[in-house]
Amino acid sequence: MTLCTGTLRPAQPSAFIHAGKLDTARLGPRRVLNMPGVAATVAEQIEALREVAGDNVINRIRREPDPMIARIVAGWPRRFDAQRARELGFMAENSFEDIIRIQSRTSCAANLCRDPETGKRAAMLRHPRRSGPPGCRP
Repeated sequence: MTLCTGTLRPAQPSAFIHAGKLDTARLGPRRVLNMPGVAATVAEQIEALREVAGDNVINRIRREPDPMIARIVAGWPRRFDAQRARELGFMAENSFEDIIRIQSRTSCAANLCRDPETGKRAAMLRHPRRSGPPGCRP
């Protein structure tokens, strides 16, 4: 089981805006921060995707183990301390589902969601059993 941490994405402008307004004196000589994130295994990430987008999307996932990717991921930190960033006002999403919803909205808004077969822009979707923020689907 590999635990990955979802963290700051370029699609999260509020964190960059916060960083730009931060009093750098509060950083001291150490200018590098571990950003807060959400830790989740791949299985938990897939279940979060199921909750957001439904079984039709999950059924498109194929398990294809790749030894090279496994070696890369094995070198990633499992958890790290982001207390300093939190003390400076940086925040993480509450769940991996939140990360998926945010990324879906951002990707669709940027015209990045495409049907893999046709290449056409994907439509917005709502989970058939839930209301809430839309995601992308072909």
